[in-house]
Amino acid sequence: GGAPAAAAAAAPAPPRGSGTVVSVPHPVSSPSGASEDDEDMRLALAMSMAGGDAGAGESERGGDTVGSGGSAAGGTGETREGRLAELRAALHPEAAEDAPNAHVSLHLASGARHKRRFASADSLEQLFVWADLLTTEEAGGGDSEPPPPRVGALATTFPTAVFGRDEAAAQTFSGAGLVPNATVRVRARGEA
Repeated sequence: GGAPAAAAAAAPAPPRGSGTVVSVPHPVSSPSGASEDDEDMRLALAMSMAGGDAGAGESERGGDTVGSGGSAAGGTGETREGRLAELRAALHPEAAEDAPNAHVSLHLASGARHKRRFASADSLEQLFVWADLLTTEEAGGGDSEPPPPRVGALATTFPTAVFGRDEAAAQTFSGAGLVPNATVRVRARGEA
């Protein structure tokens, strides 16, 4: 509750299906954990990502794909700067070292590699948020330019598994077999 919740509630909502990104202030969580506002925001984000627009198609740029949970950058008015703000707000803080975690090494289409810890109970949507953040940062360009398409699929090499964006919110790192360690790569468009 309090002022951050009132400010978030006062922000006008974009029309459904408009593709507009709305940045909602991220309230400071208490030392004991996430605030109610944080949890509501995560739930709303997960629901919006899982329920993608029926009219959202696939687009190509840099080998990544747009899943049904994201919208193509072209024509929506979404900017790189807006996407980065949205993704940074949606990404949970990195998991503590002493907790049961998934230690993930993510390989981007460019060949870049990044490592991060996730809580074993986090949904795989967090992995997609992180992959989207890294690919958007890597894409460069001006802040007012359209961002690259969102990552549509991620894959492990051993054991072989493919994770699509549509089912990511319903699966945890632990349930996906990514605990304690996993190497995951962004799948290129049309890859078998």
